[in-house]
Amino acid sequence: MLFTKASSQTLILVSLSIAHSFYTLTEYIIASRKIHWEQALIKKHSGSPLKLSQAVLNVLILLAIVFGALCLFKTFTIVTAIIWVYVLALNYFIQYLVTKNKTIPVYYINKGVIVYNELFIKKYNLQELGIVVYDDYDEEYFLRFSNKKELIIKKADFEEEDIHRFIYFAIAKSEATVSISENIRNAIVVLN
Repeated sequence: MLFTKASSQTLILVSLSIAHSFYTLTEYIIASRKIHWEQALIKKHSGSPLKLSQAVLNVLILLAIVFGALCLFKTFTIVTAIIWVYVLALNYFIQYLVTKNKTIPVYYINKGVIVYNELFIKKYNLQELGIVVYDDYDEEYFLRFSNKKELIIKKADFEEEDIHRFIYFAIAKSEATVSISENIRNAIVVLN
């Protein structure tokens, strides 16, 4: 047999711990950026995305996955269960401290550029903004640029008024002729 009981258990513990730690590190990198913006689009529930009920639910789901894998390899032990509860609780507590009471913009405009604030930042030059469309079916806003780039903003993630204000500001900063779908145009007119 290639893996012993102990080595397969250790491999599962280490690989899942590394994966969850990478996610926590990603949250830290995004939350600790010093961002200067002229206009920002922030999620509906800013601050820490981690609530106690969500943390408990996430820990239970991850424990079910881990214990399922451990049972599959027949390496389940009480010690493993205790270690996993401790590791997951510690990771979620660190994640909570990293994001606690922080307003983290998802999209922001700075100096004529829309920035998508993810682990790997994406930038869209507003001088190349050509079309702004709203898709009623998927409830998504599409900002299409002349260099074939496209920015998709999901309506459910943000307050509708904030999205319209953000799009209005982006169009104003673009200094170019931008085609706007009728349903967005009506919403932007209300803001004026």
